[in-house]
Formats: sequence, structure tokens, C-alpha cells
Amino acid sequence: MKRRQRAVDLTELDEFELAPSKTEQKKAMQRMQQLGEQLTQLSPGAVKKLPFSERLIIAIQDYQRFESHEARRRQSQLLAKLLRHEDEATIMAALMPRLNAKVQVQLQRWMSRLVEQGDQVVAEFARTFKMTDRHVLRQHVLRVQHARSQQQPTLSAIHSGSGVHSGVASPENEPATAPDPAVQSAEKELLHYLQQMSILSEKNG
Repeated sequence: MKRRQRAVDLTELDEFELAPSKTEQKKAMQRMQQLGEQLTQLSPGAVKKLPFSERLIIAIQDYQRFESHEARRRQSQLLAKLLRHEDEATIMAALMPRLNAKVQVQLQRWMSRLVEQGDQVVAEFARTFKMTDRHVLRQHVLRVQHARSQQQPTLSAIHSGSGVHSGVASPENEPATAPDPAVQSAEKELLHYLQQMSILSEKNG
């Protein structure tokens, strides 16, 4: 049996290696708590219009109503628990006005560099956005790379069909142009994390 090399082959990563660890889950809860506090800074009128559950809306309004530090601390924990049941894209859409168009373009560029260059850019991003957890970011990047690597063999298999042997690819042998759902999902999660770190780092900068 061939000994496994130290370098990680992304195509061989299993679900356990890519699954969030307990530490990641704890830090995700902390991020939800911080994002919840960001939502409490919205105006009362904006809070009423948020596309969240009624219970979450009331929880945000209660936080705004409370004056004591301890009451707000406990309410912040409740907000984090409630936000876990909300769609992350919806949460980010509510906070997106805090990221101007220029920042969003920059984050798209960061995402491309992270996926293409890996750990070197992970470290650079973490230095730029102080709230970033390098391990969590690296896991997001690995998931995108893994999803893309799983997509590639499928395209290669298509090109190895009879259409390629004859020198002309027939229409039925051409690779599908539809985006791969696994790749889209991994990229979406990575972008959401970058957006969160940009918002939270600005707050804590």
C-alpha cells in the first residue's frame, strides 16, 4: 500500500476532513453573535422590513430597547442562536449596504486569489482583515478547491469520448455549460465569509 504523501490531494479529501470542526462551529456562533449586533445598529424602520422570522425581528427590537449591558449581552446570545436558522445570504443582504460597490469588487478579487494561490493569500487576507480566523478561511478555500477538482474529471471524461478521437467534438459530447451546484455553494460560502470579515473587521478596527 502506497504511503500517503504529506501534500494534500484535494480530490481525495473526504467529508470528515472538509466538515466544520467543533472549533469552527463555536467560532461560527461567535460570528453570528457579532453579525446580530450589526443588525441591531439598523434603524427601527429598517429592522421592521428585514425578511427574517417574526421572533428574530422582535429579538432585535428588544436588544435595541434594552439599556443594561448584561441584558444586551444575553440578548446578543439569543440573536446568534436565532440567526443560525436564517439563510446566510439573507443576513448578508441585510448588511450589504455597509459594503460599498468598491469593497465588494475587492472581495471578489480576494476570493479569486485565495482559490488560485492558497495559504499565502490566506495569511495576507488575515493581516488585512483582523477578525479573520486563518483556519476557518483556509477550510472555506479548501472546499472551493475540492469542489472544483471534483468537477474537472467529469469534463475530462467527456473530452475522452468518441467525438474527440475523431478530432471533432460532436454537440452531445461537448461539456455542459451549467455551473456545478457544489462549486457554486462552496464559492458562495467563501464569499459570505469574506464579506462578514470585512464588516466585522471594520467594526473592530
